[in-house]
Amino acid sequence: MLAPMANGASATYAQSPVTRKRWRGRSVISLILFIIAALLTPIAVIGHWGHQTVVDSAQFIDTVGPLAENPDIQQAVGRCSEQRDHRTGRH
Repeated sequence: MLAPMANGASATYAQSPVTRKRWRGRSVISLILFIIAALLTPIAVIGHWGHQTVVDSAQFIDTVGPLAENPDIQQAVGRCSEQRDHRTGRH
């Protein structure tokens, strides 16, 4: 007769192919679910931030509004507009 292991299971049970196969399958599924969660979490956080910032018009204006008053931003937008007009033939 086999002596019980520290966790209470017998050595025969712990070495059983059925037990190992079951835990191996659960481990693989757990790993896959962890990877999916790890990949989707940043996407969810960015999506939530974007939804809160862009959909809420007051929040969008509070976030982007000060940029319109920045002289560097105004010059950059002006240069982009001039380049676009030059490429499209608009003057």
